[in-house]
Amino acid sequence: MPTKTPKSTGKPKDPKALRRALIALSLGLIVYGIYSGEVNIVLRKAIYMCLECIGIG
Repeated sequence: MPTKTPKSTGKPKDPKALRRALIALSLGLIVYGIYSGEVNIVLRKAIYMCLECIGIG
């Protein structure tokens, strides 16, 4: 007789592990962006967008 497998509830088994992995990944990408010089590019684009929004740029 075949055994029944329990249905998956769709919940991760350890949500804290997933959270830690996502935080580690995002911190790694932030550090990569800082060291590759993306901070200046993002800041410049934010300034231009803000000035365009208020009608100066």
